[in-house]
Amino acid sequence: MDTFYCSEIKVGLCHLPEGESHHAARVLRKRQGQSARLIDGNGMVATGTFEEIHKKNCVVRIQNITNHPPNKSFLHIAIAPTKNLDRTEWFLEKSTELGIQQITPILCKHSERKVVRKDRLQKVIMAATKQSMSAFLPTLDDLTPFAHLLDGLTTKYDQRFIAYCGDGPTIDISAIPKHDTKTIVLIGPEGDFSKEEYQLALDKGFVGLTLGKSRLRTETAGIYVAAAFRTAQ
Repeated sequence: MDTFYCSEIKVGLCHLPEGESHHAARVLRKRQGQSARLIDGNGMVATGTFEEIHKKNCVVRIQNITNHPPNKSFLHIAIAPTKNLDRTEWFLEKSTELGIQQITPILCKHSERKVVRKDRLQKVIMAATKQSMSAFLPTLDDLTPFAHLLDGLTTKYDQRFIAYCGDGPTIDISAIPKHDTKTIVLIGPEGDFSKEEYQLALDKGFVGLTLGKSRLRTETAGIYVAAAFRTAQ
């Protein structure tokens, strides 16, 4: 059963947004009476059948609605976009499949990419959410300067980590709690965080984090962190 996104799911008739309607009508060639699975990205999942098919407005008659509770653990990864955007998109896709809750692209001193199209990245996340049959859509933030991110952390986290390859105090990812925690992990560009950025994070209450003896690419480091928290669930 194909999955579609709809921000407002309710008993009765639901109107798919234009993009989802076009995908259903023109790409998947859906027909009246065929089954559909809808998600609102916040834990609500509905099943029903297509009542009307139109490239700009498909209508689904909802037959069943289920509310899924959020995971007790919350993982937020703030990561520097790679020069080759395909690698960043690969990270977004795989981390979404692994159940990450929030992603913030960050702009660092050694960043190779200083501009991203959020709408393009959002489409990657949406497709991965639907493909993985998840009930939750990860939050994607705007590209944020590193120092601004640290200053703007108003949400309370149980754990704050900065992955770092340079000299300095670090803890291995295998040693940190992953159950029932709210965690943020910072991952830098290919040139790593600068010493100044690392120290600034430590001053803000972050703890240095090592991901093992091998030096990982940015997107691989992100997947490693997401997988470590997924396997602990």
